[in-house]
Amino acid sequence: MVNCDGTEFTGSGAGGGGADFVAMGEDVYQNVANCDGCHGAQGQGGVGPGFSGVVTTFGSCVDHIEWVTLGSQGFLDAGASTYGDTNKPIAEGMPQFGSTLTEEQLAAVVAFERVRFGGADPAETLTDCGLAPAEGEEGEAPGETTPGEEPPAGGETTTTVSGAAAALAPAS
Repeated sequence: MVNCDGTEFTGSGAGGGGADFVAMGEDVYQNVANCDGCHGAQGQGGVGPGFSGVVTTFGSCVDHIEWVTLGSQGFLDAGASTYGDTNKPIAEGMPQFGSTLTEEQLAAVVAFERVRFGGADPAETLTDCGLAPAEGEEGEAPGETTPGEEPPAGGETTTTVSGAAAALAPAS
């Protein structure tokens, strides 16, 4: 498997040298967590719901990540009977991915779903999902280097957040 730039995809932040959350989120969706088996290859739904209204169901990325992390059973165990901002009734079936995916993978797949299928703004989504610093904030997104800093070992290059955000945009 390769990233968009042709480099080998090695998972967990390595895509494109560190911040290729598009490749990571898509890979998690299709191959690691197999979300497409229930939600469809194009997020259209199937056994599980489609993602066209995902940004209405989950107004924030944090809430969406919590749902993917805990799944139906985690919410039921916590005494909840609904999920999301629209208080959808919990139907058993959403698996828990908190013990099988890293925090970065969880954020990347949620960002992928929100932007690719839900039409969310890529830059805002990366920030909301914790994959990029907020505009005007100090710091860097995971995998980025600062001026004068050495690139990661192995000759990898880094992908800027704006490049990742542009690549996350829905296909036209």
